[in-house]
Amino acid sequence: MPESPIFMRLTPAISTERTLPGKPAPVVTLRSTPAAGTLHAVAAQPTARVLSIKTKERKTEPSVPLELSNPAMAKKIGKIQFSSLDLIAPALEGDTRDKLTVPVSPIAEPADTTIFEDPADPAIKYYLPRYRVRIHSGHYEIGFNAMPEGTWRLNIGLEPYPAPELGLGIQGVFELPHDIAVFFRYAAGPSHTIGRTVNFSEIIKEDKGLKVAVILTVPERDALLFALQTPAALPALVTRRAIRLAIPIANPGTQPNAPGRVRDHRSLAQNAALAARFIRIRPNPQPQPKPAGRYSTVQRALDDMTDPEPFVLDPLLHPYLYESAAAGGRSGEAEFRRVILAYPKDTPDARFYTYLQDMVEPWIFYYLPDRFKLSRREQLPFLPQMVVRLGTADGEIEKTMVTIDYLAEPWLNTARLKAAGLSLQSEIPVTARQSNAELRPLQAKASLRMWLPGPGGAALVEQKDVTVDLANGFVHSLTLPLDSFRQLYAAAYSSDATSLFSGEMQVETGLSTPESIHVGIRFSDTQGEILTFEEQPFDSGDTIAVKMLNGTESPLHIDSLPVSVRRGETEVPATIEGLTFVPALELESGTEVRFFVRPQGTLPGDGTLDAVFDTSGVKIRPDPEKILPLISDTSVPAEYERQIEVMTVPELLGEADDPASIILINVEFKGGNSLKLSRSQLSGIVQVRLPLMDLLLNRDVQGKYHYRQQIIRRNGTQTADTTWREADFGILVVPGL
Repeated sequence: MPESPIFMRLTPAISTERTLPGKPAPVVTLRSTPAAGTLHAVAAQPTARVLSIKTKERKTEPSVPLELSNPAMAKKIGKIQFSSLDLIAPALEGDTRDKLTVPVSPIAEPADTTIFEDPADPAIKYYLPRYRVRIHSGHYEIGFNAMPEGTWRLNIGLEPYPAPELGLGIQGVFELPHDIAVFFRYAAGPSHTIGRTVNFSEIIKEDKGLKVAVILTVPERDALLFALQTPAALPALVTRRAIRLAIPIANPGTQPNAPGRVRDHRSLAQNAALAARFIRIRPNPQPQPKPAGRYSTVQRALDDMTDPEPFVLDPLLHPYLYESAAAGGRSGEAEFRRVILAYPKDTPDARFYTYLQDMVEPWIFYYLPDRFKLSRREQLPFLPQMVVRLGTADGEIEKTMVTIDYLAEPWLNTARLKAAGLSLQSEIPVTARQSNAELRPLQAKASLRMWLPGPGGAALVEQKDVTVDLANGFVHSLTLPLDSFRQLYAAAYSSDATSLFSGEMQVETGLSTPESIHVGIRFSDTQGEILTFEEQPFDSGDTIAVKMLNGTESPLHIDSLPVSVRRGETEVPATIEGLTFVPALELESGTEVRFFVRPQGTLPGDGTLDAVFDTSGVKIRPDPEKILPLISDTSVPAEYERQIEVMTVPELLGEADDPASIILINVEFKGGNSLKLSRSQLSGIVQVRLPLMDLLLNRDVQGKYHYRQQIIRRNGTQTADTTWREADFGILVVPGL
């Protein structure tokens, strides 16, 4: 987000301040360090102020969680569920109702049309209100006031009301405590493709509802007024309501749409007429259901667009608004200027990057990410944020479809942003209100194109219905035939150069041709943490004892690990003792190593030491056989069954009165099933269990299976195989030689 929303806690009691944790995109500013007298680019993370009760003031966390910064995207990510991983011990999810301290939702995806219950007394009900602009004497309560310092204060009065869908069910129901943020959102630029927000920094609770206000410069005011009378700008007054509540955890049960009998028509050269074989998906053994009545405590945010939608106020119908701002000048459209910088500067490998200068606030420059990568979970284990689902509609394996859901996040070269901040300093007019450059993530209209398998080979295909947040990423869903999935999955873990499962993000700014950002879905090049570090002071000196853990599912190749040590604002280089990277360290999944870090310079003061590791050179060695089971939906079976006809003929059994003739053949298949044949039963059908992973990883070329035979003769002698035989026939004739 270019700017973080500012939240107020709505409850019936006195409030104190607190903040919400999270991880927004960085906002980079330039500031002067008095000690050195030089300019430095620093990450100035935006914070969210929250008015709350029942909490004491606590330290500000410099970020806003995705649940509050982009509720729609957070909801999509929440649907990406993972299998359990052996790195961590399985734990019982959630809490029983008697342990809850927050209101309870009857459904997993609550809305403002939901009635909530008190955790201790189900008879006490709550609802989440919506908000609308108050009307007084036929006018919206919205207007500007001139401020002494030459700025303008925009004031809006809001009133709460229940969702009309609740009807009479709202009687006797209490208002649900919630955080609220209010902001204008509109599209700027010559083609109305660049997103801008105006956050209301003052939120005051009144008897009639809320009064919200924001201080604007004249150019900021004029840009907003222009948007409010321009339908193409799609202005919206958004109330974002954040709630903390408990949602029910569904008990796992029999998958409702379990794949049925699947026919495989792949031909076998041995006997095409008899080679047809049948595959039936075999579900995993059903897990024991979780105890009923368990809940997960979550944070959710719900957006509501205040009427009118879009929030267009025609000057002829609402002259009072424009008259209140008339003393300061006339409204004008927001303008942007395109600035192109090379990085690394003056080197053969330099690439060109675009920055958009906001001409309303010319010290603000909007940047684009370097690329988009497959994201990893923020908690252990650091699995790729991808889920694979398998399904078939009509029972034929050729028509089996695989759905891939994944999250891609932007990757930023912070050194590039730091260098850009210094270079862009000279682009700020001397008349600007602020002389320090500030870099913010751009929000603009964007479309995704991906290289996917097609009938004629790989093709660059535009992906419809993908909502892109340039600051946070996007969730993408692909549904493909089985063979196409195999190709994409192979590309995701392969080290070979291939265009499959990569693409480009086309960003429309309206200033020139679209900006292109590379998208690459590779397990070896992901966005997110891969190592954890636990640090403890060692002895009484400045040495730090470190425990490093590979938190991923794949081995890591580490041939160097640059480190520095920081205390307060001072940071010095450091060395690692007790661990060598010659030869390179191969760290297996879930494995930890211990070593010491010693600073190579003086760190004044007596505060806590912090070791800072540069993991950019650590290489992931993806293991496709480990990754796929972990990212597969839990409803995907671990095995499939191939139907085999086993037969013999009297000539192979010998003469009936011959003492050496065969009276019984027992055929045992690897995986469990067996079949007995005799002169009275010359054939039978058996279901052979085979790993489904063979199909997904393209190892099942002809459905190979393993068996062994036991032969019993009339004279009492027995012979039995000591090793497994291999075959791929749909009809197996025994006894084999």
